Amino acid sequence: MSFIESIKDVLGKRKLIMSLAVADFRKRFVGSYFGVAWIFVQPIVTILIYYLIFQQGFGSRPPVDEPYVVWLVPGIVPWFFLSEALNHATNCLCEYSYLVKKVVFKVSVLPMVKIISCMFVHVIFIIIMVILYLFYGRAPSLYWLQVLYYTFCLFVLLIGLSFITSSVTVLF
Repeated sequence: MSFIESIKDVLGKRKLIMSLAVADFRKRFVGSYFGVAWIFVQPIVTILIYYLIFQQGFGSRPPVDEPYVVWLVPGIVPWFFLSEALNHATNCLCEYSYLVKKVVFKVSVLPMVKIISCMFVHVIFIIIMVILYLFYGRAPSLYWLQVLYYTFCLFVLLIGLSFITSSVTVLF
């Protein structure tokens, strides 16, 4: 199948992908006590620990003349998305084995479902990052649009990596 045909196939199944992604997002937090808030607590606590250890404890300074948090957050937010999405997408074929066994179901959409499910959280963290920048007095500029480009590139990278890792996981 060519690249153009696979893009058309994904666009044709966009409603199915979005509904599965929303259902996957809800399913991850159904049994937890804090619900959806739990996914935000761990990254925020991680950022707080990095700030306390490196800025307060070691007294390290970022290479630019910026507050440490303003320097740290734009680098660590994409990492949170990358690690969470790749982790979930790697195991998607085993998790959705009941769909894989169906003859008519297109298995290639499952990694995308997991990545889009993780994208919901990533978008919220981007909004928090923008609020943080505004709080520190950074005026919006044209460079802020790079977030869209880098998020798209990270999404494409994750799709490729997840196809590889999910198929290798099934093999093992």
